[in-house]
Amino acid sequence: MNRLTIAEAEKDLFKIVEAAASGEPQFFVKNDEDFAVMISYEDFLELTAENSQTKESSADSTNKDDER
Repeated sequence: MNRLTIAEAEKDLFKIVEAAASGEPQFFVKNDEDFAVMISYEDFLELTAENSQTKESSADSTNKDDER
């Protein structure tokens, strides 16, 4: 896990983007607090698909309850 400030990231942005693209999340901190994460496009697609499936599943169960 790589944690760095935006100022640190600016110095080596290409290397950081490549690491994220290869599947190694890059964590950014601000005032020693987690602030943002850079992930690969593939990881993003997986997360958004999982989130979408969770929302659809929740909506389906709500609709079934309404039919009763």
